[in-house]
Amino acid sequence: MMQNLFAALQNTVLGVIDITIIVLFFIVSLLGIAVSSAIWFLSKSFIKASEKEVIDIKAEKVWFEGR
Repeated sequence: MMQNLFAALQNTVLGVIDITIIVLFFIVSLLGIAVSSAIWFLSKSFIKASEKEVIDIKAEKVWFEGR
């Protein structure tokens, strides 16, 4: 009787540990996806911001001083 109780308790503890590991793996995977998406979004935002700062100056004539 006592041996069955310990076996049931052990199985319950191992089941909880398994579920905890699976849930933590899922959370870490979601966190990785969120971080990579945030990096991608920020890089796209910085590219768009840097494109707006480009000033295009066109000169009618360019003078060179020759030697």
